[in-house]
Amino acid sequence: MNGMKTKAVALASNAYIIINVSGRRFKTDEKILERYPETLLGGKRRYYYFDCKREEYFFDRDPDIFPHILNFYRSGNLHYPPNECAELFESELRFFGIFTEDISLCCAENYELLKNKTDKYREAKSKQKIMAAARARRLKHINGYKEKLWFIFEQPGLSTPGLVVWGVTILFILTTVVSLILETVPKEDGTWGSEHREDFNYSETICVVFFTIEYIIKLYSSPNRWTFVKQFSNIIDLLSILPFYFGIILGDRGNSRFFVILRVLRVTRVLKISKFSAEKMEQHGNLLKQNQGELTPLLVCFITVLVIFSTVIYYSEKNEDRFPNIPACFWYTIVTMTSLG
Repeated sequence: MNGMKTKAVALASNAYIIINVSGRRFKTDEKILERYPETLLGGKRRYYYFDCKREEYFFDRDPDIFPHILNFYRSGNLHYPPNECAELFESELRFFGIFTEDISLCCAENYELLKNKTDKYREAKSKQKIMAAARARRLKHINGYKEKLWFIFEQPGLSTPGLVVWGVTILFILTTVVSLILETVPKEDGTWGSEHREDFNYSETICVVFFTIEYIIKLYSSPNRWTFVKQFSNIIDLLSILPFYFGIILGDRGNSRFFVILRVLRVTRVLKISKFSAEKMEQHGNLLKQNQGELTPLLVCFITVLVIFSTVIYYSEKNEDRFPNIPACFWYTIVTMTSLG
């Protein structure tokens, strides 16, 4: 108490006080601070931070946010700096005894928006950590051979064998997709597919055998096989390999239009890649949900402009065969808007 009295006496003769925040000094009138006696700077609690030798208050806090706090004492308005972290700003306010409810209306919406985004992101990250920890604990207690196989294929990031399987699977996926694309590249006497038919057949056979073995292993090791079969991703996997076997069984009859269409499903194997980056895909999904409020007006604006310009194009080119109706103008308008702006 005597120390506080000594500091108070030393300050009594000074109309202005100096506040040192992590090396940056601010000078202000003591009477301005006393407008809010319930806060740290406005009450006697600030004496604990007074340096008698330097005759200044020292706070080891954020020097970039403090000007906004000091401005609150001067003007009575608390403004939130848009480029600052919402949690850091709240932490600084809490330290100096200022409530977030004092934030001015002009900044309250921006602060609440960023705060809600931060809270949602923290909640999502917390769920991910809990799920990852649960999977890791479960992996340590795996004893059964079937369960080990299941985790190797379904959770490749949790074990070295899983990462190896993941790498090999990606290699086969890229091989089959690149082969499908190269088959259509034109050459002098036809296409790559017709000229190197045997090579492409070998490549497709190897890839299909691998994906077949993968599907059988996952079906065998699945905890619930019926649930496994009904999953959309597994249905796609099955449809992508069945046309190959139909072609072998039916021979020339497998060249019908129906089976040609089924062969196109080979390209759906590329969707398997997204399965191995499910966490990142989920993060992008959460990001879209968090920004739904901003994206909705943008979408409405886009649709409005699309309808207006499509209508103008239709009536401007009404006698032309290129634009027989307004919906036919949509594509031209979309391409123009997305490419030229």
